[in-house]
Amino acid sequence: ATQPDGRVLVGYNAKYYSHGSGLAEGIARLNVDGTLDGTFVPATAPDSAVEAIAVAADGTILAGGTMSIDGQTTRPRLVRLTNNGSLSAVLHAVPEGSLDQTQIASVLSLADGSIMAVNDGGGVAPTEFAKARPTELWRFDAGGQRDPAFACATRQAGNVNVIAGIGEGRWAIGGDFTFVDGSPQGGLAVLRGDGTLDPTCAI
Repeated sequence: ATQPDGRVLVGYNAKYYSHGSGLAEGIARLNVDGTLDGTFVPATAPDSAVEAIAVAADGTILAGGTMSIDGQTTRPRLVRLTNNGSLSAVLHAVPEGSLDQTQIASVLSLADGSIMAVNDGGGVAPTEFAKARPTELWRFDAGGQRDPAFACATRQAGNVNVIAGIGEGRWAIGGDFTFVDGSPQGGLAVLRGDGTLDPTCAI
């Protein structure tokens, strides 16, 4: 994700990437010349894996994945960081040792401050991985509270890996799915603001 000043935020799995690199928190910031920005000190602890990053309208940083935060007994899946990397808020977390496989694959900050997030873990136990488990799309309000009224009925066959805003209150989703809401969709679909498939946009 690119910040307004041109600096770039990158996410990675610290378990595999940190050896010899000096990086261990799952997220880092690069200056415009590609050098590591030492002023960005993430609150995430070693062994974190950050899969999704977005810069919010207020300048804070949204990071999704599987993370540890020093001093916390939960495993955050979606957090808000300040511009220097310190923790602003934990938006979603699961208990330490939980079988909940929530995994934020993509995050999108909307103009009104609300947040869309793709959970491609489905919140199921590993023993249930063989079962059909559609990706969940979540919405959080500007205060960081998950919106219980938003029930995105995508019911897709396959996973959603990315979400992007395309204007007029609509979103595009991409992944390896073949159907959305019973309609054939070859890995790309447009959703309306309530999370339902937009039938007027054939892809």
